[in-house]
This record gives sequence, structure tokens and C-alpha cells, in this order.
Amino acid sequence: VQWNHRVLATTTATSALTLASVAFFHPAARASLTPQVHKGLTALGGAALGQWSLGVCTLLNYVPISLAAAHQMGSLVLLSSGIYVVHSLRYVSPKVLGVVNRIISTTKSGNIHSIANPTVVASKNIGHATLKTPAVPLRP
Repeated sequence: VQWNHRVLATTTATSALTLASVAFFHPAARASLTPQVHKGLTALGGAALGQWSLGVCTLLNYVPISLAAAHQMGSLVLLSSGIYVVHSLRYVSPKVLGVVNRIISTTKSGNIHSIANPTVVASKNIGHATLKTPAVPLRP
């Protein structure tokens, strides 16, 4: 059980920190994501790092009740910040929707090269956002 907990904790912390760092340091992600998503990813990365650190400190100090209780509370903070990130992604900017729509349409057509070079576009109106997708698959 302890081995599973350590592997899951390390995987969760690595995934949360990677997701947060890509959102902060990748130029396209930084320009596309809303301020709510940035706040949520900051909270998620910080909570994951704090939870992992608390778990290590709890084990190194032979599981004192105070650190164990703090580790339990940290799990609630991590879960809450994860729920906030998922909720804030619901209101993502139209730029992100356009990129996702381009990826979906080009993978259906089988032409992956048109994702990076969408020069021929057609407009589609879905709800509140106008998305631009490739009208015809582009040749590399």
C-alpha cells in the first residue's frame, strides 16, 4: 500500500507541475488561457508540491499526528484546486477552441501537417464563439 501511495503521489505531483509549467512557459498556452485557469493552475501546482513535501516530511519524522493531519488537509486542498481548474477550463477562450477544433478536423481527414499551417480556413459559428477550421487539407 505504501509503494502504491508513493508512486501515485509522485505521478500526481509531476503531472500537476508539468501542466502548470506548460501553461506558464509555453507562449501559445500563456496567451490562450484565461486568468481563472492561470490562478487554478498556480493553486494546483502549489498544492501538489506542498502535498508531496508534506508526505515526505511525514514519513521522515515517523508520522507525527500533526504532520499526518496536515497531509490529510492537503489532500482536500489538492482535490479542491483540481476541481477549480476543471471548472475554469469550462470558460476557455475561443482561441483554444479553435486549436482543438483544427486538431480534430485534421485528424479526421488524416492530414496532420495542416495543424501547424492553417492558411485556408472556413468559419463555423458554435454558440458564442466563431471557430476557424481548415476548409481543405493542406499539403506539406
